[in-house]
Amino acid sequence: MKHHAALALFLFAASLPAAAHNILPGVDWCVGGKAIEIGDIAFGGTDTKSYKQCLIRSAAQPQPFCRLSTSVVSTKPCPAQTCGEFDDDYRAARHLAQNYCDELPAVTDPDSPYYGMQTVPIFTGPDELTDMSAHHSTYEVDDGVFGACMICVSNSVR
Repeated sequence: MKHHAALALFLFAASLPAAAHNILPGVDWCVGGKAIEIGDIAFGGTDTKSYKQCLIRSAAQPQPFCRLSTSVVSTKPCPAQTCGEFDDDYRAARHLAQNYCDELPAVTDPDSPYYGMQTVPIFTGPDELTDMSAHHSTYEVDDGVFGACMICVSNSVR
């Protein structure tokens, strides 16, 4: 959880309407609440590439998860007709990050105060992934994916 300054700047910039497309659930995401980091995203190129290949296999024969060197990550929500072979590397990295964040104990453990909350992956690297103007054309899964899993906590939950 070492990317606090980068995350704060990114959350501010991502909320601006000039972005090419939204990476947050909406421009008003977490207004009136506090964004809390619940985990780090750190997948090297080998795992990110393996996940994309798993998505491609899942398009032909649906599988509920992909085994990576460091963890097991689900393939949901990746419907067979749009999974893997129709995704560029950026979308595969987003699927990996989103599904990884959605499976963290902070939001899956019924005893957690954050149980069931929506997660938002925020990318901090590599640069090709965070470049909002060219990430679909310049990012490659071999570069890995790094960032943080965030939730928005309302004043009443804190």
